Amino acid sequence: MAADPIPDTSPGTAAAEPSTARKAALRQRIRAARRQPPSPTRDLTPNLLRLLSQLTSDIPATVACYLASRSEPQTRGFIAAAQEAGHRVLLPQVRVDGGLDWADAAGAGERDSGLGVPEADAAALPEGALREASVIVVPALAASETGARLGQGGGFYDRTLADRALTAPVVAAVFDDEVIADLPIEAHDRPVDWIVTDRRILAVTPPTPIQ
Repeated sequence: MAADPIPDTSPGTAAAEPSTARKAALRQRIRAARRQPPSPTRDLTPNLLRLLSQLTSDIPATVACYLASRSEPQTRGFIAAAQEAGHRVLLPQVRVDGGLDWADAAGAGERDSGLGVPEADAAALPEGALREASVIVVPALAASETGARLGQGGGFYDRTLADRALTAPVVAAVFDDEVIADLPIEAHDRPVDWIVTDRRILAVTPPTPIQ
């Protein structure tokens, strides 16, 4: 049986429910939907490569990218193709303090992080390695066209993105039905600059600040 569709939300709903409660409800629904058998047509690799080509002008660069778990939009094809195109790829490693280290994908294996997600099995690069990345591809459960990102709730990427080069665009990888309007956000949430799905590439349009 198919999971219930992921609900879109409205400003009226946003005012009625605290952000934390809405996030928890959305996470539950999206995780349930992702447990359904994946469709082979839901491949983000071509769109990720198109955007990478655009952002780097096909000049070899350093790209940071997550290693996908079974239910997430897959990234291994993208990682391999990026390396074949001459890009250096950095892969994450979970730290006990709730942050992320990074390792070079060249020659790296994979291991379980202990949190149910894979990580690079290789020597960690020195602190600050993420600042070398020109493009950063992050996991998400949902994203909005104004740049909000809903993660798994651990805060690993929110903390890590504070240490990136400010010129490095952040790309959220989600399935197309996980682009949700009026996504709840909190002060610690780090926005994204692009959204890539299995159907499209979206440039984020940040909301206009209130004067």
